[in-house]
Amino acid sequence: MAKPTNKSYCLRPMSMDDVPTIARWFEHLADLCLFDRGCAVPVNEATVTANWAEILKGPEPAKAYWYALEDSNGGVVGIVGLDNINYIHGDAIIAIYVSASLRREGIGGRAMAMVIDMAFDQLRLNRLTSYLRADNLSSQKLTESVGFCQEGLIRQGWYSGGKHFDIVAIGLLNEEWSQHRKTLAEKLDNSVEIRLGRAPDAARKWPESLT
Repeated sequence: MAKPTNKSYCLRPMSMDDVPTIARWFEHLADLCLFDRGCAVPVNEATVTANWAEILKGPEPAKAYWYALEDSNGGVVGIVGLDNINYIHGDAIIAIYVSASLRREGIGGRAMAMVIDMAFDQLRLNRLTSYLRADNLSSQKLTESVGFCQEGLIRQGWYSGGKHFDIVAIGLLNEEWSQHRKTLAEKLDNSVEIRLGRAPDAARKWPESLT
């Protein structure tokens, strides 16, 4: 019998109501510089709002899908998304941010797994890509846990804090995920559960039931 879930979170489409929380997160310079290579300093909430309004509105077909991680009290504790979706080549960039107080608790891997499933099973993508600053070891460990592998190194391509850092290019193919996902689902326990949507009985959950 599976152990009862201790912590449950839902993954639901991000809205503009979530932006003030994100703006507060990115007042923290170190976090901002690890998450967004294109933003070197914190900006005000109005600028963050304008940027996200453009992303979430977007053209059709959508070039980005972003989701908010919500705790049992309705608070937003993270975001994960697919960006720069290219339907011709079947590729997208995946990115994730989890609130500092909840890192290393198993939330990030489960949330990424849910979005990876949607990327390959719903959007018919063939690969996912991400770019990490070389000193961002926690994100490297997280992405490796869900099956990403290093594909290249862009030397001194990320400037922050007076230094040039290398960029680690990582990727995951649909066929690799098909081989890895069952192993991952079996490895993860039920101490943390991510469900798709707010409904307690949501059909899509991570870790999923393999019984």
